[in-house]
Amino acid sequence: MNWRNLVAALVAVALGALAWRTGRWAGLIFLVVVPASALLFVFAPHVEASRRRYFLAAAWSGAIGTFGAFMLFKPLCEEYEAIVLFYLAMLVATLMLVLMGLSGFREK
Repeated sequence: MNWRNLVAALVAVALGALAWRTGRWAGLIFLVVVPASALLFVFAPHVEASRRRYFLAAAWSGAIGTFGAFMLFKPLCEEYEAIVLFYLAMLVATLMLVLMGLSGFREK
């Protein structure tokens, strides 16, 4: 096992613990959104230049949406935190999917 696999496993465990602690299973969707945003940033140079802005918009919406949900809305909505996290996660994931569709990112 090399150090990259170890770091990836530790990040996954940390994200899982954060998702469980913040909203029980409501924040679990962000376990997919965060790595997906990171991968979108990594693969953005491989997308056609005219469509890259939608691809990067999907990556930024995932990154900013996750930050907003955990750092801004969570302290404001303690009573309804699980509901707020769930709906924000669904909104961010849907927005990312729509923007990726607009970028022409399709399976072959």
